[in-house]
Amino acid sequence: MSTEIVLVSHPSQQWPGARDLRTAADGWLLCVTRNPLRDAAMRLLEEGHSPKSVLVIKDCFDLEPEQRSTIAEAAKR
Repeated sequence: MSTEIVLVSHPSQQWPGARDLRTAADGWLLCVTRNPLRDAAMRLLEEGHSPKSVLVIKDCFDLEPEQRSTIAEAAKR
């Protein structure tokens, strides 16, 4: 079974049109980006996460997953 990494997406206060991505587990700011799926995947790879892990991005105002992909697939986009 692969690991699932859940990120919560918030509108960026400093960069209009961008999103702050924070880990759901502890609120750590992973990145601020206008391309959340790819940039989060690239950052997680840099941090040493497995490319087979599943990346889930949820909007802070919605309970349903916004985007879901393996880190490897998301990094290619």
